[in-house]
Amino acid sequence: MSSSSVCRTASTWPSALVCAPKTWRCGSSTPASSRSASASKPTCAARSNWGLQRPSRTKRCTCCRPTRRCSRCARFCSGPGTCVASGKIRLVHLYPDLMSVYGDRGNVLTLWRRAEWRGIELEVKELTLGDTLDPAEADLIFFGGGQDREQAVVSPDFLRQKGEAVREAVEDGAALLSVCGGYQLLGQSYTTVEGQELPGAGLFDVRSVPGPQRHIGNVLIETDLDGQRRTLVGFENHSGRTFLGPGVRPLGRTVVGAGNNGEDGTEGAVIKTAIGCYLHGSLLPKNPWLADRLLAAALHHRLREPVTLEPLDDRLEEEAHQAVAARIRGAGGRVKSGAW
Repeated sequence: MSSSSVCRTASTWPSALVCAPKTWRCGSSTPASSRSASASKPTCAARSNWGLQRPSRTKRCTCCRPTRRCSRCARFCSGPGTCVASGKIRLVHLYPDLMSVYGDRGNVLTLWRRAEWRGIELEVKELTLGDTLDPAEADLIFFGGGQDREQAVVSPDFLRQKGEAVREAVEDGAALLSVCGGYQLLGQSYTTVEGQELPGAGLFDVRSVPGPQRHIGNVLIETDLDGQRRTLVGFENHSGRTFLGPGVRPLGRTVVGAGNNGEDGTEGAVIKTAIGCYLHGSLLPKNPWLADRLLAAALHHRLREPVTLEPLDDRLEEEAHQAVAARIRGAGGRVKSGAW
């Protein structure tokens, strides 16, 4: 691996979030009490560097007064699998210096923060040109968007140094989120406006070609990733049209917006725990349930057994999501389009 790769953990990244007050072990920002916990009131599992400490699902966690970010401690974990309150996830961020437009880095910040609120350490490793990817070191991969120029620069390096490793990691159960340009480079091929064909890594059986107009605007889609119908909101800005191969599962169906190609009503693609889409925004701050789905999949990969994340108090996030969705619907399905 070249010296240009950067590894950051919760103690060093992002620097603006490091200087925080003393916290509860569950990750809440509520100042700690000087009172010791009662023997009959188990505390949330303490942070650990690599292993995952597993609190009993049958016990109620009462480590602190319920607040916005730790009110889940007073609730039972009722989901399937192990209830996780600590641990470590290794996230690989591909080409953050070249492929991170329209706030895509905010997705990594959201994953970092929602992990921290649960006492889970998120180690972020940034890989760029010349770096190699070890698939065994990735629990979660993020690949953001970029313009044709950046994609042309990234494409040969990605295929030579990282593409096969990404496929191996996903095959082994690692989670992945790719947006716009990253999504296109993970398909079979992407043809630029100038007609240059960039071969993709082939993770998704999709092909992307230039279209007659550029799709710019807010997007609302419906999805049932886990058998439960939900909505996703985001922002699209792409001239490429992506077409799914036979049997490829889309991320969802567009309610408002162009989605993959503006023709078949699909948006994104899904294979195993990997997601490709055109949703900028950033996507995850506006759709926290999807962030948690990625974190749970990453922990599953690390722990090698199903896990259930401790729920967070997402009332504000839900209100924001619903407000954005209503605003998009109120636009009457209008999606801006224009010349190249």
